Amino acid sequence: MRDRELVVTGYSHGRTLYAYYEAEKLTEISVGVSDRDTLRIGDIYIGKVQNVVKNIHAAFVDVGGRQVGYYPMDEHPTEIYRDIFHRDKLASGDEILVQVSRENQKTKVFSLTSHIHYNGEHMIFIANGKSLGISRKITSAGERRRLKEMFAKWKEKYDTPNDGVIFRTCSEKCPDEILEEEYAKLAVYHKNIMSTYRSRTCFSRLMRGPSQAEQYIRNFPFTGSSRIVTDLPDVYKELKLLEGNILPEGILEYYADDYPLIKLKSLETQLERALKKEVHLKSGASLIIEPMETLTAIDVNTSKYIKKKDDNEETFFQINMEAAAEILRQIRLRNLSGMIIIDFINMKDPEHYTLLMDHMRKGSKDDPVQVNCIDITGLGLFELTRKKVRRPLFEQVRAYD
Repeated sequence: MRDRELVVTGYSHGRTLYAYYEAEKLTEISVGVSDRDTLRIGDIYIGKVQNVVKNIHAAFVDVGGRQVGYYPMDEHPTEIYRDIFHRDKLASGDEILVQVSRENQKTKVFSLTSHIHYNGEHMIFIANGKSLGISRKITSAGERRRLKEMFAKWKEKYDTPNDGVIFRTCSEKCPDEILEEEYAKLAVYHKNIMSTYRSRTCFSRLMRGPSQAEQYIRNFPFTGSSRIVTDLPDVYKELKLLEGNILPEGILEYYADDYPLIKLKSLETQLERALKKEVHLKSGASLIIEPMETLTAIDVNTSKYIKKKDDNEETFFQINMEAAAEILRQIRLRNLSGMIIIDFINMKDPEHYTLLMDHMRKGSKDDPVQVNCIDITGLGLFELTRKKVRRPLFEQVRAYD
């Protein structure tokens, strides 16, 4: 059995479809435009401030090609100006160094930041970040101490007193010399950008962020028992360059059969299911998923569940536990984010609600995106939040439909 599989293939209107499997079960599916010439999260530009809107403490910055992003000034006490002689306060016409931090969502433009970072295989280098972050999935006290001590030595050795780092999960038990080599490489890369950006023209792109396919590879530890398959020549060539580096050799395959890959994997059917409001459970119950403007509501519906004479509290508890596991899968599959309210089947035993909450918290740790299980309200509604990273699946699909 493959531990992980990534399928990258073409979709309608020239878009690209990504399907990610864990233990041969579809876990994530997303649709993106061909990003050869489009903005990517992680791109670094010299942008020009188009205008400053004081009442929302934000600026709108043009990064070229009539692409204007949102720059929240409250989050940036200082800007990185291209001109060494600049005004004390950000103003229209100023040229600053920015990085794309979030793609556009609904009517909102993409977001920009001056907190520059660089993605590595085992870590994220945070320029002027100072602080240390370690993946919450690394639970060993000894391992966390090792990483902390290494980082303290690196700051002095590579003269990076004001820079920070976030260690990815895959850094656990990784040899010291490999981690140090990666940190040194990222530190040098940042210093090169900072020493040359003033000589570059406005709207120059100084760094290209990873493609969506590369992001999958960086976010998940693909091993020798994993598989990546694509029928797109450009994607294959791009990922081929990563073999032997962040991608194990021998797991990348180019699909050249006449029968379409999208049909071989039934991805159109899978995508259609992931967009439906109703999801059926094995017990006969179902989930009704309703994404709205400010939140997503999920109802555990028993309308198709055939009640039996011996139905009792324990039965409803088991259905709720089944629903909880599928809800966590659907949230990740559909890339739902923000506030999510879940209406489980009513139960009388408070202990069952406690066990249900524990089950949700434990299961949410498998999600690479931050999930916070908040509480169960007095009305029995379960509240959780999920960090916004990309547009939800239904927006991705409907963008060009």
